[in-house]
Amino acid sequence: LFAPTSLAALELGSAVHALFEEVEWSNHADPEAAIAAARARIVCPEAVWEAAAGQLRASLAAVAVQTALALPEGNAELWRERNFEALVEGHWVSGCFDRVHLVRDDAGLPRAATILDYKTSNLDRDGALAEALAHYRPQMDLYRKVLAQLIGLDEGVIELKLIFTRAGLVEKL
Repeated sequence: LFAPTSLAALELGSAVHALFEEVEWSNHADPEAAIAAARARIVCPEAVWEAAAGQLRASLAAVAVQTALALPEGNAELWRERNFEALVEGHWVSGCFDRVHLVRDDAGLPRAATILDYKTSNLDRDGALAEALAHYRPQMDLYRKVLAQLIGLDEGVIELKLIFTRAGLVEKL
């Protein structure tokens, strides 16, 4: 945790999350406005900001990310960086949803949801994507259980997606 590379990765991840928190729906996304807004509330080294801003700009230019962050059809609600605490299978769980797209029916009841999680992982080597998907699957499965409990929705209608910000890649789990 206290190794310099770990600290740099944590700073980058925090900066990327702060930037994406400023993005509502992709069709209205303004990367420069998001960067300015996040900079006003988060302090980190300039090199980290530049790297994070580069990932935001590149991600928002990628069609897969634009599609993933698009306004869903129907009565959609957006959660960004929403903390949670829940009791799941006898274990207390604390965490934070990076982004949730919640679609409600005409009566206002949840009918579907997508949990999106931002990852700054480097996928440059062979097998890195498969390893990352296997590594993050338990976290995302737990998030699905938590969200299902919190909003009273069947787990089967909760979609899971990882957004790899370095690569501008979206992977469904």
